[in-house]
Amino acid sequence: MSRLKRICRLVLMLSLVVLIASGCLLERGDWQYELKDGYTIIRVNAHGIELARYNPDWDGYENILNHYYITDFCMNEAYIGVRGIPTADIWATDEELQSSNRVYYLVDISNGNCYGPDSKLEFYNHCEQLSTGDLGDWQSTNH
Repeated sequence: MSRLKRICRLVLMLSLVVLIASGCLLERGDWQYELKDGYTIIRVNAHGIELARYNPDWDGYENILNHYYITDFCMNEAYIGVRGIPTADIWATDEELQSSNRVYYLVDISNGNCYGPDSKLEFYNHCEQLSTGDLGDWQSTNH
């Protein structure tokens, strides 16, 4: 084999190794679901699904609920409801993701007020007290 062919083959193999190692050829599954008024649900990775709001002052998103992994959400024109897992750190551990412990938050889109963490009963009581109206069906974040 000529020297040029060996060099080309080596460059090609090294490029392939770099692409595989960096994850460029693998589907990461990260996604972003735009809600209303700059709110979005972002899957950062397998251990982080967050509710964030766009901040034009620094042209980026800021996390609304810290130490929280969103499993489901519902919403209408005025409120966002989220159900999820409280986490000890920024990312959920495998053990936390297996937990059946769920807490709820209600977010007022107009003023950014967050109500929670709540139990299921407390969440629905907040909805009743604030006259949120129908928030629609819960939508899973596990695509």
